[in-house]
Amino acid sequence: MKLKNTLVASGLIVSMMLAGCATETNETTEATTTGTAINTTVADTTAATTAADSNQATEETEALVVDFGAISITSNNNTNGVWDTKITNTTNGENVSPELSWSAVDGASMYAVYMIDLDASWLHLMAYTTDTSFAEGQIDGTEGNKYVGPYPPSGTHNYVIYVIALKGEPGEVRTHYDSGYNNINKFAEQLDIDVNGNSGNVICAGMLEGTYTAGD
Repeated sequence: MKLKNTLVASGLIVSMMLAGCATETNETTEATTTGTAINTTVADTTAATTAADSNQATEETEALVVDFGAISITSNNNTNGVWDTKITNTTNGENVSPELSWSAVDGASMYAVYMIDLDASWLHLMAYTTDTSFAEGQIDGTEGNKYVGPYPPSGTHNYVIYVIALKGEPGEVRTHYDSGYNNINKFAEQLDIDVNGNSGNVICAGMLEGTYTAGD
């Protein structure tokens, strides 16, 4: 399958303008995952590997500015900026992926969708689709898509859904699923290179924020 409010999140690096539209703990380490025509690599989670990845990105890739206000995202599982307990991987939750809908983007052949806990850089959801929505519970591990609900050890965490519109199928995208060391700008830089090695694959993106408090 061939597969812009600018994001103002602390720690994100920007320098080239695109035209277009708390630590969580889990001992499970995911193996390399291949989605539907997507080479999505779950990387090692050690600090050494992270530093190496960061240095490589700095040396080989110009930082990318993506308009994260260009796509409007809604969810029936997000009320006034709070995620339903139902989607959490907690005693009170059901660990089902949230319902998501977003505006279509001209020229997009597919969309990359992620949920990241910004307080822990924790990747909870990764999915790739040609559609503009996911039903509740649809992201269930099939077709290369993965979801594990929020499970903060304490306090309130900010969980953000990102949708990135792509012209075509991206090349390798390195992620740390159900682990820390995740950065949406790094993902966007990788998604911007298509499967044939051409840059300019990212059109625009959107984000939907929501919190969940441990114990709710």
